[in-house]
Amino acid sequence: VCPDGTSYVKMIEMLVERPEGYQLEYEGEPVKLTLIKMNNRFGDRMDPTRFRFINLFLSLECGGSSMMVEVQVHQVVLQDWNNYMGGHSTYEFFRSLFRGEYTRALDQMLERALIFFDEARGVPVLLSML
Repeated sequence: VCPDGTSYVKMIEMLVERPEGYQLEYEGEPVKLTLIKMNNRFGDRMDPTRFRFINLFLSLECGGSSMMVEVQVHQVVLQDWNNYMGGHSTYEFFRSLFRGEYTRALDQMLERALIFFDEARGVPVLLSML
């Protein structure tokens, strides 16, 4: 979790701008992080709850072993708001409801609701039924 937007951007740039990977040390052992894939949940790839974050898929190499890890990078203000609003429980509810079709199914459900509300606002009788 990054404290502000500036540190958030620096964290992402640090990994994105080094295709050869980022080297560091942990408990005396060399560690290498290499970006494999990044999902930007600020732009077109937001999930239906509209919670914004960057999702990184990294190769982690340490002590002769390597593994793929997933890291979500959050900004503290957005994370705090999501926690306050119970965003994760909403996400879990709809994810279990729609199983593997979470994003597509929730987008379709929201689209139908928005179309209905758009039509209902022009017809007072329909609007009064809400």
